[in-house]
Amino acid sequence: TPVRLDPAAVTGAARTLAHWRRAVADWASTPSRPVPDAVRARLRSAWENDLDAVGVLDVLHDVEHAHGLPDGARFETFAHADRLLGLELTRDLGTPA
Repeated sequence: TPVRLDPAAVTGAARTLAHWRRAVADWASTPSRPVPDAVRARLRSAWENDLDAVGVLDVLHDVEHAHGLPDGARFETFAHADRLLGLELTRDLGTPA
């Protein structure tokens, strides 16, 4: 499916990126936890499905909002997924909020 990049979509993406970078920096201050196996499998499936970046973003959205998932696992998941995405999600680590 083609992606529409109108000004509203670009603005929304920029907001999401800034929000995720700040969230990742916050989650980094908690004890690390492994990427849950089910999440790792979903990420792998997206990567192996013609590098489905939208699928990876969907996984990250779900992880961000997953109830009961430790923040350390959120951090590791986002950092792991960013190896494909290249969004520098860990860029704000160590910067003041």
